[in-house]
Amino acid sequence: MRKRWGVETGGAIDVPNGLILAPLAVGGLVLVWRRLTLGQRRTPIRTLSGLAGVIYGLALVYYTFLPLQLGPDPYTNPWWIWLQGVPLQDLFDDPLGLILNVALFVPLGFLAPLLIRVWKWWEVALTGLSVSAAIEILQFLGDITISPGRVADIDDLIANLAGTILGLLLLRLVLIVPLFRRLTEAAAWPPPAAGADQPIRSLRKRSSEGHCSGGVG
Repeated sequence: MRKRWGVETGGAIDVPNGLILAPLAVGGLVLVWRRLTLGQRRTPIRTLSGLAGVIYGLALVYYTFLPLQLGPDPYTNPWWIWLQGVPLQDLFDDPLGLILNVALFVPLGFLAPLLIRVWKWWEVALTGLSVSAAIEILQFLGDITISPGRVADIDDLIANLAGTILGLLLLRLVLIVPLFRRLTEAAAWPPPAAGADQPIRSLRKRSSEGHCSGGVG
């Protein structure tokens, strides 16, 4: 049966997407404003990169957790059916889904160096892997508690990791063009301890260091 917010049908309740996304959007905007206001680091282009991060975060939540249905599993399935631990099974069963999961994390590989100042390939890869693992764990916990329906899949981890590294490669290609490199450096957030007048280390230099230390690109 179709489920409506506030009406239990078949033991489940639909939570409106806006009820989840609106508080996250407000929190993200406040975080961007506070982070860039401290030390007078706010510029229009840094604000835009922060907004891009907020929009991406909301899209990530929407794609991985919504629609959210609260209620017990009507079929009383065993907990292990919500786990898929065979690597690359989706390559044959769901290749389109695998591609979408790669594409979903490309923006993370592009934005992570700008917003959280990670540049070595393994730092960016670890960031993507951590975010992906957190999503899979939350999905599995939801499956066995309040919101069944999404499988925690090792192929998602693999695809998300590949997408993150692909996003980093894309950023490093952008940095080859002087105009885009200047815009990208202007959009990058300074370290939290940096003052308003403290120079930001060149992204191109960081990119070169990452390459010399075994980085991708």
